Amino acid sequence: MARNPNEKKIKEIYETITQHPGKRPGWIANLLQIHRSEVTRNLPTMEEKGLFLSEDQKGQLFPYRKR
Repeated sequence: MARNPNEKKIKEIYETITQHPGKRPGWIANLLQIHRSEVTRNLPTMEEKGLFLSEDQKGQLFPYRKR
């Protein structure tokens, strides 16, 4: 059974990535005091909601705006 994404948590994760671009999911999770899987699990949901991120080969996350 799929979980409903927590809108507040998704926004908090995205805003943290925006404030700290280039950090890995584990670093973001540590800052927010959540498990790393909670960050990575919500990445596709963020994209569905128009909160776009790119991930480089090192796993670093960067926000970007889709044109």
